[in-house]
Amino acid sequence: MIQVWKTRLMQLKKRWLTIAFWTLFPFLLTWIIIETTEVIQDESKIPVGIVLKENTEMAHQLKEDLQSSTFVEVMDITEAEAKRMVATHEIDSAFIIEKGYEDAILNGERNRLISSYTSNFSFGYVPIREMIGSFVQEDSGKAKAAQTILQLGEYLNTNNLPTTSEIIQKIQEVEISENLVYTSFQFQGEDDREGNTQNYLIKPWQIWGIFSLLSTLLIFDWVIRDRDTSMQSRFAFIRYSFKQYMLSNLLFYICFLYIIDILTAIGFYYLFQDQWQWNLPFVLLSYRVLITLIAFLIAICFQKYLIYYSFAFSFVLVVFLISGTIIPIEGLTQIIPWIDTLNPMYAFSEQELWHPLFILAAITLVFWYMKGEK
Repeated sequence: MIQVWKTRLMQLKKRWLTIAFWTLFPFLLTWIIIETTEVIQDESKIPVGIVLKENTEMAHQLKEDLQSSTFVEVMDITEAEAKRMVATHEIDSAFIIEKGYEDAILNGERNRLISSYTSNFSFGYVPIREMIGSFVQEDSGKAKAAQTILQLGEYLNTNNLPTTSEIIQKIQEVEISENLVYTSFQFQGEDDREGNTQNYLIKPWQIWGIFSLLSTLLIFDWVIRDRDTSMQSRFAFIRYSFKQYMLSNLLFYICFLYIIDILTAIGFYYLFQDQWQWNLPFVLLSYRVLITLIAFLIAICFQKYLIYYSFAFSFVLVVFLISGTIIPIEGLTQIIPWIDTLNPMYAFSEQELWHPLFILAAITLVFWYMKGEK
């Protein structure tokens, strides 16, 4: 086996540029796609104007709550600028926090506290209005809780009662310290996994999994080249058979590409702040073994490069569509539950070690090895 690996390394040196490209291809393309989607996401924020007619703590807190949204770009403007910018479509819409907002909230009033300017092209107005309404309702709830505490203190004849502002400030401090208003959202059927410090529109590992499958298939064109008749005739004078030679090379590529996968994980850690789970090296190894076996078994079925490349791209396209990387397939999996069994990425995306395709790949590999050579 060592001699076979040395021979393979000598062959890789002659094709080092091609091998380097396809081994780095998944990592580089994943990085480019993630950075591009982040730029698009940042530039696609809805511009909204905010006009503050009173300089109170609640008014500024409402503006800060709106600024904390990931899809809204808040601009602090005057009312005259709001009219002009909405009319010229420089901003989607504008919201005016009227004078007396804080007093009205403290008195339990929630009507006509905020006015707005919109146009026929204010597509983001409705969701932003609902968001602001929820913030106002939250402030109103805090004020009502403060009034209830003060009434209870007066009923119990308690001395040194805090003010309404002090009670509301204390409620906000408890929310921050106890993380009371944090909610983690995920799609139905998706596990709530911790560890990633940043959320991306598309998961880097899922993109990498697709491109890693493609690069593995294209790297394995060596199978077609080594199955040439002139190549096989040499094994009549060698101590090991042609199939033993092929299996030794298969094991070589599993080890070689797995090292690249570990280096990729290190790169993802620094680029995307991706926190390693304890089972990540094992999940990577499981996925690497599976897609390498699939690439090997597919390659031995072809003799023409062009047909093999065409099938490889078509195969990856099908896997991409059924993987749900971009297009959700929750409804399809409910109708066709076994579609996950056909998806080589399913176990990898779920961070599991076992995939049913291992059984099919192992049986096929054993059948190929036991079958007599021509």
